[in-house]
Amino acid sequence: MNWFTTQKSSDQPVRPDEVHMWFTLMNSGEVTAEDKAEFAAWRLENPGLYERYKTLEKTWDMAKDVIPSMPPGLAEVEAGSIKYSRVLAALAACLLIFFFVRPTDAPAPSPHTAYQTAISQIDRVNLEDGSQVLLNARSDMKVAMSTLRRDITLNEGEALFSVAHDKHRPFVVKARNGEVQAIGTEFNVDIRNDFVHVVVLEGVVKVTRYDENGENPNVLIARAGEEISYGGAHPGKSEKIALKTVAEPAEAVAWQEGKLIFNGDKLQDVVEEIGRYTNTPISIADESLKELSLYGIFNARDTEGILAAISSALPVTIEHRGEEIILLRKKAVA
Repeated sequence: MNWFTTQKSSDQPVRPDEVHMWFTLMNSGEVTAEDKAEFAAWRLENPGLYERYKTLEKTWDMAKDVIPSMPPGLAEVEAGSIKYSRVLAALAACLLIFFFVRPTDAPAPSPHTAYQTAISQIDRVNLEDGSQVLLNARSDMKVAMSTLRRDITLNEGEALFSVAHDKHRPFVVKARNGEVQAIGTEFNVDIRNDFVHVVVLEGVVKVTRYDENGENPNVLIARAGEEISYGGAHPGKSEKIALKTVAEPAEAVAWQEGKLIFNGDKLQDVVEEIGRYTNTPISIADESLKELSLYGIFNARDTEGILAAISSALPVTIEHRGEEIILLRKKAVA
């Protein structure tokens, strides 16, 4: 049994440098039929790692000219039971790995590019892979592109993603304690009141929510016309992830046209939404008002008009206190 087989047959997890070990073995000059059979099986079971192996082969082909040739007369010399040719091959592979390959399964980290939008500002971002992102007001996003992944982090706000298809590079949007993975699709991610709402307009997405420790993933699949919502990473909310059908998915992205459509939205969500378009702080003084529902189509930048509609449709009084707007329960008329 060869040294690599011994490593693989142990009860320990496969070491992250198995690509390098396979490369060293296959270039040692002592490959057996058993080695070849095991390598063929490993290649089929690990297509991602095999891609790294092929990259290493190409790098080796370019760099092998700088590796010194074996000194004359030492081709058959053995030290103990290890042949010089094998030692040289292993050494060359190790040198090559050190200079050209990072000894990890993860791709080299890419620098993040940050994007922020101000109050009442909507911005379009064209990514290098052909994907497009429309950032709503008061949003904060970071993008990191590599040869293996496309990682987006939405820290705050809302964004509409139109994803260019690339089966070799997953497109993953991280939002709070979850992530959305999509392939060639269009979806909207909205962070409001410690909840994340994902509405799919086209294609399919996979949403994974983690608990407060970043563990115990809970996975749901959403297709066009469906919405997945999950709560923040706090004790007691670990299982709070839900899937539902959306009657009008386009309403979720009406903000790109400067409209806000509320179809039974809770007042606390309405207040946070309109807060993206005004410098004036708005708060709800009475907790019992937060669960009230509002219906209507509004101009996103007409804060006073929306507040007037709230006061007219709901038992709410709008009060201005200095530079702040307070929503109070309307007193009953005697």
